[in-house]
Amino acid sequence: MTTHDLPRILGRYRGKIPGPTLVCIGGIHGNEWMGILAIQRMLESLQRSHLPFHGEFIGLVGNRQAAQQHQRFIHRDFNRMWHAEIVHELTQPGVIPNDAEAQELQELWSCLQFLIEDTAHPITFLDLHSYSAEGLPFAIVTDRPDNLHLAEFIPVPVILGAEKYVPGTLMSYLNDLGYSMIVIEGGQHHDPAARDTLELAIWQTFVANGNLESAPTEVMETLYEHLTKLTHEFPPLMKIVYRHAVTEEAGFVMEPGFTNLEVVHAHQLLAHDHSGEIRAQQAGRIFLPLYQKQGNDGFFLVTDLEKRHPI
Repeated sequence: MTTHDLPRILGRYRGKIPGPTLVCIGGIHGNEWMGILAIQRMLESLQRSHLPFHGEFIGLVGNRQAAQQHQRFIHRDFNRMWHAEIVHELTQPGVIPNDAEAQELQELWSCLQFLIEDTAHPITFLDLHSYSAEGLPFAIVTDRPDNLHLAEFIPVPVILGAEKYVPGTLMSYLNDLGYSMIVIEGGQHHDPAARDTLELAIWQTFVANGNLESAPTEVMETLYEHLTKLTHEFPPLMKIVYRHAVTEEAGFVMEPGFTNLEVVHAHQLLAHDHSGEIRAQQAGRIFLPLYQKQGNDGFFLVTDLEKRHPI
């Protein structure tokens, strides 16, 4: 499939047994193609399999226009627009979108509404992402039992607090409407291992959501075991405590070499901008350091909430 052929709905797979629906979204940020590729591979795997699948799996593309240009966004960050008042304003009858992301929101929300209304069964959402730095995969959830339950099935650290520091995400919007949703950051943008991690996340969410009793043995013996070995020494639960916002005019440049969830010390040099040095305001772990041109989040700091004992 070429980018010019990229549809909003990548595919739908319906099992022979009634059950819940899992809607999986890739490419909310258009340069994050590993989520789209993971969904495509999952649809192909399900078509070839004879698994006793309950319910339905639906794969969607978030920001189609940005994905077709392999850009994070065209005019504004699509995953910062999901405020109730913005969605309400853009989805009124006759409203003409004034930029690419406004059009994407109209189309994606129309699609999501149709899918929600089209099923009489519970519906859960999974949002697939990647990032510009090196580092381990992780999950981002709001602190709700249903979301934490989903995240428990995926052997990656879980980050809380994004809704406070990153308003306007699709995750927060759908959570506020009462739907379960988690975000999985699979790894670096162009690393095939990120696609594998995101595919594993889909398999395990099938299990958590009640679509499957278990993931295929070959998945558990390769992807799951490999990921568990990579992440078992990290705390299973962390919380965002600081966000460094940036603008295009600020001239923000991250110091090289930081990896996701790397420990940093108070006052450690992290970046520069036109105003000078930017140092850590406190000790913690650096989270999502910005090593790409587009984006308004320079970096975050997180702290550990709980220690994980080595296996």
